[in-house]
Amino acid sequence: MSDYPTSGDPQSSWGSQPGDQPQPGYGQQPAYGQPQPGYGQPQPGYGQQPAYGYDQSYQYGYGPPAKQPNDSMAVVSLVAGISGCVLAFLCCGLFGVAAIPSAAGVVTGLLSRKNIQASGGQLGGSGMALAGIITGAAGAAWSLLWLVLYIIGKASVWYVS
Repeated sequence: MSDYPTSGDPQSSWGSQPGDQPQPGYGQQPAYGQPQPGYGQPQPGYGQQPAYGYDQSYQYGYGPPAKQPNDSMAVVSLVAGISGCVLAFLCCGLFGVAAIPSAAGVVTGLLSRKNIQASGGQLGGSGMALAGIITGAAGAAWSLLWLVLYIIGKASVWYVS
């Protein structure tokens, strides 16, 4: 007998060992349009998938830590500081007008940080308030620099003429 299976020997196959029993057949396929047996049923051994966005690290009745609400003045400080900074850089300071929202960003940022520290951890947004202070100070400095350069430019034109 050869080591290779012959095409006429149904009992032999490539992966079989001596003494193995033949595998049972798959049976008849259902007719077209007939429901498949077991179709749509959950597979055994698989649990239900968690809902989208559900964090499994918090189980057994404990949820994620509560998020602190941001101080509204911190948001105002950030918006005012960014708008003053953008006006100062893009519009050449608008002859000092951009210093107004920049100064508002600095003042509301300082007040917001004071409120956040006084709340004892109940309010968040300290980073936004700090960003409002920084961008407001940069916008005010740039706007005032443009104002000084404008005044010097006008004075030199008057002096030369």
